[in-house]
Amino acid sequence: MTPSRRARGAWFVTRCFLLAAALGVHGQAARAQGAGDLRFFDIPALPLAEALQRFTASTGHSGLYDSRLTKGRRSSSVVGNYTAESALRLLLRDSGLQARYGSPDTFIIAAEAPAAAPQPAQALAARRRFYGKLQVAMRALLCGDPAVRPGHYRAAISLWFGDAGQVRRVRLLDSTGSPQRDALLAQRLERLRLDEPAPPGVNQPVTFVIRPQAAAAEGDCLAS
Repeated sequence: MTPSRRARGAWFVTRCFLLAAALGVHGQAARAQGAGDLRFFDIPALPLAEALQRFTASTGHSGLYDSRLTKGRRSSSVVGNYTAESALRLLLRDSGLQARYGSPDTFIIAAEAPAAAPQPAQALAARRRFYGKLQVAMRALLCGDPAVRPGHYRAAISLWFGDAGQVRRVRLLDSTGSPQRDALLAQRLERLRLDEPAPPGVNQPVTFVIRPQAAAAEGDCLAS
């Protein structure tokens, strides 16, 4: 599978460190709905990391963003019937962040560019390309090994990348529930290598959550 192919990654969600303590709150993730499907939301104003967790748990969508973006920020409340895309835009209102859907169930959050100094299109494209390649590489690495195949466990993990695109450090923020699987997961991720380094503007570590899913919703590994 090439990086240009759509990366759905419903179990792959970038997260900040603050979410690690809340990983056990939710059960199986909701099956992903399209960004244009109308649904009811009831998310009060919260620390942004917590609000995004509620949003992804409700929609089953995946979010890609740098961990530090959520620190010190709060969401706006979202109550009522909205599409996921509209709800996310309301949630981020006045936060200084903006979201863009790259596929029906995967969104990217980035800082709003100052009006007087917009970010070069090349820089934005480089970051999106990096996240896309990371998502594809993660799927190939984990789905190919039954011992760490996503779907039946939850884990929060931070990765640090070196100058050549290699993973130079792995940190599990939360156990998968099996010490043996924890060790195997760390070993597999240490082998991860992209064909380019993290571009400027990608804060490290890159932190993500692997979520459990109902068997009927496990389509990402089958699509890889």
